[in-house]
Amino acid sequence: MSTYGKKIYELRKKRKLTQSVVADALGISVTTISRYENETILPTEDVIVKTAQYFNVSSDYLLGLSSYPKEKKEFIIDYERNKEKAEKFDGIVDYFKNEKIIGD
Repeated sequence: MSTYGKKIYELRKKRKLTQSVVADALGISVTTISRYENETILPTEDVIVKTAQYFNVSSDYLLGLSSYPKEKKEFIIDYERNKEKAEKFDGIVDYFKNEKIIGD
């Protein structure tokens, strides 16, 4: 199975969506979704972008170029949301560095 086909299948199943629901959302036919999942055809750039937006993942993830479903900017937003936890973690890391438990 191609990376895109495998990813779209996994994302669809994880969210308990039918091929019909995804096809409607992407503006393509159920047959086309099936062909993507069965690696019979490859998606266009436009379909890859729509798929990424629909599933809230990066196109790199869909294409197998990243193992992380979110884009880097979303990780930054997540970091900022959890800034207090991150600052505590940074403090712990600094402590270990100062005590020479870990290196720079």
